[in-house]
Amino acid sequence: MLAWRKYANEPWRTILILVGAIIVSSSFIVFSNQDSRDFFTNWSIITAASAALSLSIIVIITAYKRRIDRFFLAQIIFTVGLALWLVAEVTWAYYQLVLEISTPFPSSADAFWLSGYGFFTYFMLRIYNLLNKGNEKFIAVFVSLATAIILGYILNLTFGIADLLSAQEGSLAWLISIAYPILDGILLVPAVLILWSLRGKNVASANWSLLALSIVVVTIADIGFGYSAVINKARKDEWIWDLFYNSSYLIMSAALFLQSRVFAKEGHAKIIVQK
Repeated sequence: MLAWRKYANEPWRTILILVGAIIVSSSFIVFSNQDSRDFFTNWSIITAASAALSLSIIVIITAYKRRIDRFFLAQIIFTVGLALWLVAEVTWAYYQLVLEISTPFPSSADAFWLSGYGFFTYFMLRIYNLLNKGNEKFIAVFVSLATAIILGYILNLTFGIADLLSAQEGSLAWLISIAYPILDGILLVPAVLILWSLRGKNVASANWSLLALSIVVVTIADIGFGYSAVINKARKDEWIWDLFYNSSYLIMSAALFLQSRVFAKEGHAKIIVQK
């Protein structure tokens, strides 16, 4: 019990460090000039994604040592998805910094990003199922409302983007532009449900809340980038949405750090939210 009391302040310290990391890394992007912005943006995102992947591997090792079987497989799947997204970030950076293609869409980077969604979706659904019991009626209503909002987003925004890209770049860009918001929508539902279900819960659930929040931030970035594409300002506004992508990886890193700390504690069964 004493160990958990000592742990109670750790999420707050981690969040303060997280806020500082977001401010510092974002300042490099915001205050860089146009010529150097691609460099700072890509390396900031790659560094943040690499940190998240490293911490996810640490979580796997900790879960294995502590024999936390119910989360072990899910964490491996999450790590695979994160590795695919890191490869996508590196590929995007290669196009921009080496090949000097300002906005490489579509490109091989999209294949890695899209592939990662399946792994993340499985993980979020698995975590939601493990953290919650009961309340099926409320959850069904909430999911229905969330789905309605997502479908509205797809119909009003995505198909507009798709039509524009279809006319300009062909069917591949059309399919990719459709895939992102659909996958974002699928991933957003369990993320929002996790955030909602963990409101007011004990401090041991802070890692799951931050992890879900990182997914929500990614979705915001995708929506913003998609809107910029509609109004033909993707290149001009890209750095703004890159701030969100960078922040999402940093939030994910903080969540995974806390997760590794929770898994290492005696009495780690409290990672299951107590009603």
